[in-house]
Amino acid sequence: MYIYQGNMYLAQEHVVPLRSESEDVKKRYFGIARTLIQDPFRITRKRASELIGLYKRQLQRWLKRFREEDIPSLRFRYRKPRNSPTKISCKKEDLIVEVRRKSGFGPTDISVLIKESMKRNKESFHLWPSTAYNVLVRTGEIERERRIRKQYRSFEWGHPNRLIQTDLTKFNGVIILTMEDDHSRKGRALTLRNQKDRTVVRGMK
Repeated sequence: MYIYQGNMYLAQEHVVPLRSESEDVKKRYFGIARTLIQDPFRITRKRASELIGLYKRQLQRWLKRFREEDIPSLRFRYRKPRNSPTKISCKKEDLIVEVRRKSGFGPTDISVLIKESMKRNKESFHLWPSTAYNVLVRTGEIERERRIRKQYRSFEWGHPNRLIQTDLTKFNGVIILTMEDDHSRKGRALTLRNQKDRTVVRGMK
């Protein structure tokens, strides 16, 4: 046992490697370490499982892995299936991307449109909106659209109050004059009694 900055380690060489690990790994380590150190600091596995937030059976699996592989065994392991029976074909992925480019629809509308098209062709294909979204992300379609949007820049005049956009409209019978500075994008609005030239010019001033 080795004590450093108030924490109990099973060995001194564990101090440095644990610094770069996540908080979850550290939590598992200190919980498991308390079950392996000598009395009077040892705690039961049941108590350790409560501290870590695991069932006792889960703690036993972590403990077995730790004895075999040391600290790296305490990292969470993603279990990726070897195959995916529900994975859609490349042809259907291309169809999702094609509908997106031609319509601009979101995943929900794309799934509805494709399902209806398949139904009319007497084909069975249930497409979830989440699946359509994942396809758009995986194929890079969404990222491509983001790059295109970034290429567009809003127009900005170089000097304040030198280029003003104006508009005269009606809202619920009320005449409204709006003006916007193309430099600061600061907008102004004013109600007018009528649309005569003299009234509008006075309002603009």
